[in-house]
Amino acid sequence: MTQHKQRKPKTTVLHFRVRQELMAAIDREVARLLAERPGSTVTRGDAVRDALYRALVGPRPAGARVVSESPFHADVEVGDEG
Repeated sequence: MTQHKQRKPKTTVLHFRVRQELMAAIDREVARLLAERPGSTVTRGDAVRDALYRALVGPRPAGARVVSESPFHADVEVGDEG
């Protein structure tokens, strides 16, 4: 039996500084996501990544599936599933 490793999507690390009012907004978004998904682990990075994706790319297209293990990660794969 041969096991195939699933390729992880290529990502780039991004660092930036934010003002306290933006950090407070990020923390509110984390709290909202945690309330929406009880029992999940949500980080500030997850919340920022999700908000950036929605703001810059928009909602995931119909038929898209998340290819990252994190439910908040923005990497999606679009196409036929067959």
